Amino acid sequence: MKRIVIVLYSLLFLCFSQNLKSQISLENTYNVSAGVAWLELSGTKYYVMDVANSQCRIYNLDHSLWKTMSFSLPANNYLYDIQYVTQNIFDQDSEVECLVTYYEYIDNGSTQYYEYTTVVYNEDLQVLL
Repeated sequence: MKRIVIVLYSLLFLCFSQNLKSQISLENTYNVSAGVAWLELSGTKYYVMDVANSQCRIYNLDHSLWKTMSFSLPANNYLYDIQYVTQNIFDQDSEVECLVTYYEYIDNGSTQYYEYTTVVYNEDLQVLL
């Protein structure tokens, strides 16, 4: 009896899998680093990290621009990473916030190193953390 059930399920799977076909197609390309974020109040969005302009641009799923956050980084600092683009992780308002990491190259003659800073920005560029 167990074998009959397994065979029936296998046949059903094969029948349905023959009719299910899909093709991945390219919708859009970005010339900067991009990711996907699920915003609790606004749904799924694309976000890109534009290092040259120190910006986080957020796009709707149809790739139309939704919001832009332009960060004013200290002198000689460069955008390194943007993560956790959200609406409710860091505070409870409806504005977008994100975690931003930037760095500065330090050269003291005998020692060279990078100094990283991580900040949580609100949509209006208020520092939350």
